[in-house]
Amino acid sequence: MQSSAHILKKSALKAKSNLKIVIWITIIALILFGLSLVFIPGAPFFVAGIVATVAAKLGIVTFFANMTLGIPSLAIAMGAIALALIPITAIIGGIAHKIGKFFIDRAYSLRAMAHLIYPNEYKITVKNEKLNADGNDSFAKFTSGHGERLHKLSEFILLPARWFARLSSYIIEPSPGENKGNNTRDFFVRVGAVFAMIALIPFAIPSLIIGFSLRAIDHLTRPFLSYQKSGPSNVESRPDLTKEKPLHIRTHNVGFVPTFMAIANDLRDTNQRAHELVNEIEKDKAAPDVICFQEVFHEDATRTLVNGLRQTYPYIIHSVAPCLSGFNSGAMIASKYPIHRFDFERFQHMQGPERLSPRGIVRFRLKTSEKPVLIYSVHTQALLGEDRAKARLEQLKRVTELMDHDHQKEPETHQVLVGDFNSSRVTAWGEDNLTPPGQAEEKVLTYLAQEYVDPFLNDHHAVTGVRTPGSSSMFLEADKQRLSQANLVEPSGTWQHGPAVEGTLVYKGVTAYNNKDRKKNNQPAPAKVEAIKELEKAAWGTPEWNKKQPAKTARFDHCLFRARKNGEQRLGAHVEIRNIGGNQSAISDHAPVDAKIFITNRLK
Repeated sequence: MQSSAHILKKSALKAKSNLKIVIWITIIALILFGLSLVFIPGAPFFVAGIVATVAAKLGIVTFFANMTLGIPSLAIAMGAIALALIPITAIIGGIAHKIGKFFIDRAYSLRAMAHLIYPNEYKITVKNEKLNADGNDSFAKFTSGHGERLHKLSEFILLPARWFARLSSYIIEPSPGENKGNNTRDFFVRVGAVFAMIALIPFAIPSLIIGFSLRAIDHLTRPFLSYQKSGPSNVESRPDLTKEKPLHIRTHNVGFVPTFMAIANDLRDTNQRAHELVNEIEKDKAAPDVICFQEVFHEDATRTLVNGLRQTYPYIIHSVAPCLSGFNSGAMIASKYPIHRFDFERFQHMQGPERLSPRGIVRFRLKTSEKPVLIYSVHTQALLGEDRAKARLEQLKRVTELMDHDHQKEPETHQVLVGDFNSSRVTAWGEDNLTPPGQAEEKVLTYLAQEYVDPFLNDHHAVTGVRTPGSSSMFLEADKQRLSQANLVEPSGTWQHGPAVEGTLVYKGVTAYNNKDRKKNNQPAPAKVEAIKELEKAAWGTPEWNKKQPAKTARFDHCLFRARKNGEQRLGAHVEIRNIGGNQSAISDHAPVDAKIFITNRLK
């Protein structure tokens, strides 16, 4: 017979063992929960179901699982009862899990949960009255002070995980955007990053688990979008659409991504670049009336940009469609004129890392002295490849469908389409996407040429992007004066030559993927564009860049008009790519595109 002490000791060891199992299950559940929220909408509840059931059978953790995973309060209460009634935990814990899952399943179908879980059909519509009612005169991303404070706490707790990610990026690019050419320094940066990452592992993992759990809670207080209104709502200032007083629109992918992504993309500190961008816009004597930004993700950079532009652009919409991963759609609108309606529709068919961000179609209305103008700003699927080209094509077809639907409802309303299309005749490395025929991007480029009018081609070469003889630049002198560089030339493309040039790890990885994809789909390799001169590889990230600003290649960013079947085109535009400053490298890997839009003929 075993003694009571022995039995108690054995029970205690078993309980200790069970506790370890429960702790590990909880940790794994949190990791899977965070990852699944990022990549697979709805998956966390499936994970929760498995974990909570196992935990209940072990005799505890329904309470912790329910509380961590955000299951409704009734399930938390029943989980707590399960803790107190250990002999029947398996039964009560199972019931608690099923009831909690029932409520979550019901909540999942509600639009109120859309900003947390993001179903594919996610849409936002905000009319003028609502914008005026909800507008703030200062930077704000939360509807609750408690949510904002909890967010700051989660950001602080996530610091070790952020440092770990940043260090991993230094292995890819040890000199992001500056101080290039010192191979010895780069070697020690990479080695130091590896050792620092190893030391951070014990801190980074708990940081990620706890930080994302808190973020899941503070995220519930985020609005669908943030609107900063510094101008009066009762003043109806309106742009003209004449050649003398055109509507000046800019589209610019600013690349304000999280710091670790900026490093890997060979870009300097994101918040520093935001300060530089504000300074550039404020000094520009040819600044636009409306700016459609893409990739405004970084929270500090967003705050810098919004606060820096608010005096010149009193109507700013930012942080559209925020999600738990920390990303949002990346779209931001800065306008000198009141915004009278705002819509957002999430793109479907996204591939790869782009799923992290709910990119989509931003549509907003401005009143003019003639008829209203609807401006559509998009950011489609990135990178080359058959599947990605198909995704881009489907997304552009959806844009066309939306514009045609709006035109049928309001045939007299003007329409302008801008954004980063991630589709270009010339690749980032000076290759022709239409020569020889049969390449993945051919269908996308053909569709754009058939369905849209590209006013940039009125006075620029279709392949090289060089200005045609006899035409003159509208913005080059203003750029020279702003940047104090008398020898600048007009850019021929929007992709800065510097990030991901030949020889970098990013270039090697992308090239290997492209070659594999072409081989898989029996597609030819693109031919080099002979007319594009040999680009200087050493300028990016050196003091020489400010003086030379080497030639650009791909033209990803566009301002387009819908081609109407009857041939009638009511709008015209002067479109030009602008030079942009920086310190040893540009503010972004994309150059801005400006368009001065005017009416060419009026409806009778």
